[in-house]
Amino acid sequence: MTIGNLEVFKNAKIYSSKNINKLKIPELKIIKTPGHTQEDICIIYKDILFSGDVIFHHGYIGRTDFPESDHEKMRESLKKISKIKYKILCPGHID
Repeated sequence: MTIGNLEVFKNAKIYSSKNINKLKIPELKIIKTPGHTQEDICIIYKDILFSGDVIFHHGYIGRTDFPESDHEKMRESLKKISKIKYKILCPGHID
């Protein structure tokens, strides 16, 4: 998995989906959403959904044409996300 722009956040602690549970912040709800990659997660904070590369604005979804992608798992993840009530969507990037 590649994480871009890490050099911008020189003092940040970086957590992957494998160690995100080490963060003891009860306000964050972690949802496993494989599909784009096997380790994708979404994070809910109050009424904000941080969707990474799973969903984007205007109904766009993450790509599933990578070797580590799984189209069927993406469908399941999108179904899971569709049941979440959120007001603000914060995707991993704009396009």
